[in-house]
Amino acid sequence: VLALPSRVTFYALDRAGEVALAKDLTTIFTFPADTGTPAFKAAVLRMLRSDGGTLRYAVKGATRTAVFARSSFTGWTFAVDFRR
Repeated sequence: VLALPSRVTFYALDRAGEVALAKDLTTIFTFPADTGTPAFKAAVLRMLRSDGGTLRYAVKGATRTAVFARSSFTGWTFAVDFRR
């Protein structure tokens, strides 16, 4: 288990948008764009369409900021986000 502060989350999405790695093990093999708020879905889709960047979105009533980048080797998108 990756030891990060409680307000910080790490995850990796494969090319199809499925969670391949995550701090929260219960999210592995899920498709976050199919769940959650419309804002979260939009954030996930933006990450999948971009090579990297920073974005903000709301999930479970909290604003989160994500920093993400796509691996040129695997095509996966790696993200670290934190709750403000």
